[in-house]
Amino acid sequence: MNWNLITDAHRSDGGATLSFVCGTMTIDNQLLYVAVSKHGLYKVVFAESFESYHAFVDQLSQRWPEAEICNDDTLVSATIKRFCEGDTQNQSVLTEGTQFQRRVWAALLDIKRGEVATYSQLAERLGRPTAVRAVASAIAANELAILIPCHRVIRKGGALGGYRWGLERKQALINQEKSYETALP
Repeated sequence: MNWNLITDAHRSDGGATLSFVCGTMTIDNQLLYVAVSKHGLYKVVFAESFESYHAFVDQLSQRWPEAEICNDDTLVSATIKRFCEGDTQNQSVLTEGTQFQRRVWAALLDIKRGEVATYSQLAERLGRPTAVRAVASAIAANELAILIPCHRVIRKGGALGGYRWGLERKQALINQEKSYETALP
């Protein structure tokens, strides 16, 4: 994964040097709102997170008042499709995440579809076994729904834990991925 960072220059100029292409698409029967820049994927959220697609675009405009924003569902769908089908090592994202958050998000990509890991297992994999809460906070800050699979992380005792888009959706995604993997030859 190529992690392109939002810079202080982007923040100070209101995003004047940024441009975003926004659109909608469906993955695994989930309607998503997506924002992409030339630097990579910026935001992927479940549609129910906003009252409407226009509210999603309005929030992006408020965050980056000087950025150029246009709509193109075809380009967004092609970008997401490449991300889902391709090697994530060759994909780019644009993020404001800290170095630790990016390490956590990269570790999430190593959890295979149909499998889950615990917050503590993830902390151990990162060499920070006592940083379970920090790992959970980094996961909660993920703005790339489904693509950075934060739904694959559960509590040590098997409980789902949290999920910014609801526990019902988290369980449904886990179940869907498990059934998909067991249906493969």
